[in-house]
Formats: sequence, C-alpha cells, structure tokens
Amino acid sequence: MDEADLTKEERESEEDFSRVRRRLVGGEEEETAHLDDSVRERRSALVSWLSARSLEAREGPAGRVVVQGVVSVRPPYRGRECCESTNEVALDRVRDLLERFSETVA
Repeated sequence: MDEADLTKEERESEEDFSRVRRRLVGGEEEETAHLDDSVRERRSALVSWLSARSLEAREGPAGRVVVQGVVSVRPPYRGRECCESTNEVALDRVRDLLERFSETVA
C-alpha cells in the first residue's frame, strides 16, 4: 500500500506505532546513570517478577522495562501512567500486573 493511499487517521496511527517502536528498541537512547539504586533495584525486581509469571521482560533503553516486546514501562515503575504501547490489550494487562507488583513490593 502506498502512503498516499492511507487516510489521515491511518498515517497518524502508523506514526504513533513507529514512535513507540523506536523507544522500545532503543531509537531514543537516554542515559540510565540518573537512576538511583532504589529505582534500579525496583527495575530488576519487576523484570524478575514478570519473568516468574511467564512473561518475556527485559531491561531496555533509558531504564525502561520492555514486556513481551510491545509494552514499555518507564521508571519509577509505579502507576498505570508509566506504561506505553500501541497494543491496548497488552497495555491493559501489563498495567494490571504493575498494580499487583506495586502491592507486593513496597
């Protein structure tokens, strides 16, 4: 399909997807040196906690945690607003899990 054939809404959706994908795969590198030890520990605990629940979770660029390759969780890894994705189903699931994680890890 040619870009000229896309509607304005389809182009905006494609641009949103591309922006999130660049962040997930490291297109927008940021230093992680600014993360304090407690945030680093929380990131590591979150990756382990998600992995124990059979989810693919890894430390990504800019201190983010990437879940299933489609959801990005920003520091400080607390609250639903820390999650980003173009996949609404995966996003809702990870947001719910992040709330449960926050309840178990003070």
